[in-house]
This record gives sequence, structure tokens and C-alpha cells, in this order.
Amino acid sequence: MNMKKVTPYKSSNDALIALDNGGRFYNIFTKAGDGIITQAEIGKTGGLINNKQGAVLFLELATSQLNENAKQRVLAKMEDSMQASYKKYKPQK
Repeated sequence: MNMKKVTPYKSSNDALIALDNGGRFYNIFTKAGDGIITQAEIGKTGGLINNKQGAVLFLELATSQLNENAKQRVLAKMEDSMQASYKKYKPQK
């Protein structure tokens, strides 16, 4: 995996707009602006393909400057399978 610079979002609105993007053209089951963030959409934003662990790492870095309430607002919009992946792969503190 190549290293990329990740610029953290400044607000939950910025994160939600960027992450709820519809994924790539071949992700026929995702739709931009539908209020649900899928792994495909996070992957598109983070430059990842089919990498749950990488998607969680990208999400952690991209939301690292949000306060806890704003971050929870973003995480609550993730589809169930992505929430499960987030719980499995999120950094341990």
C-alpha cells in the first residue's frame, strides 16, 4: 500500500459530504447523498479498493480532528457492515 497524505475534515458536514459520494461507477448499489456511508464510498475517498482495514484507518485519520459528537455523527451514518468493520479494526486506545 502506498502512503497518501490524509487531510482531516474540519466538520462533520464536510466529512459527510465527502464520504457519502456514491462510490465508483461500478458500485451500482451505492448512491451519493443517500445518508448512508458504505465501504465503497470510504474506499473511493481514501483511494482504497476492497480493504476494510485500510478504510477504517483512513476514516480514523480523516476524522481525527473532529470532536467526539461530530465523529459519532459521521460513524452513525455508516452501513451496518462498515460499522462492524470499524468496531473490529479501529485503533485500540
